Amino acid sequence: MNSCPRCESSIFAEDNYCGTCGYEVNRDAKIPLMTKKDIKVEDVRANLGMVYFKMGKYAQAQEIFETIRENDPQNKLAQNILNHIEEIRKKDDTKILTKV
Repeated sequence: MNSCPRCESSIFAEDNYCGTCGYEVNRDAKIPLMTKKDIKVEDVRANLGMVYFKMGKYAQAQEIFETIRENDPQNKLAQNILNHIEEIRKKDDTKILTKV
């Protein structure tokens, strides 16, 4: 039998809350389950590419989304952003291919 970290009352291992004080005794064990998420490299790349795109750093965004498209030719986000960058290029060539 375990004891509550707050009031030291006896609790069972499967208890989520202390019956005496109401303290959530297994909250630390739940934290990794609540925050754990499978993150893919392509998701991180896409987020970075979107940051560059929104900042107007189109050359960096283009480079990232071309890499994504090379790895996944069916990636719709990459294709859409590359299309937007191409439209921007047609309107103003100076915005697109200057690396910062």
